[in-house]
Amino acid sequence: MASAARKAIQTLFDDAAKNKSAMKRLLNPAMEDAGSRVFPARTAKHDQRYGIRIDKGEPVKDKPNIIRLHLQINSNAKSKTLRDLVKEDSHKVFSVADVDTTQEVTEENLNKVKEQFLRNVKV
Repeated sequence: MASAARKAIQTLFDDAAKNKSAMKRLLNPAMEDAGSRVFPARTAKHDQRYGIRIDKGEPVKDKPNIIRLHLQINSNAKSKTLRDLVKEDSHKVFSVADVDTTQEVTEENLNKVKEQFLRNVKV
């Protein structure tokens, strides 16, 4: 089950790396609006294709410009494994990553965020 989540993370970040705007949304999210979606855009097509989404969490206490991102699974994911995971708890956070909202938008920084999500997967 963890491998399905890791594969989804890899696919999502591979696609984000191809688009500067997507990279900017992931690496420089606004500090406000916790709970809102960061990436990918909320469409049925994206929800099914990726099976996961990254939502904005709260600012990290005592760390200026750091925000925690949450990885959640979409209930209409194409992957049966991911759909089965989300049936247990539709609001469960399956992984987290802390992001410095002032960092430079580079593929190297994007990979660091991806590695945090991969390392922190809880299935």
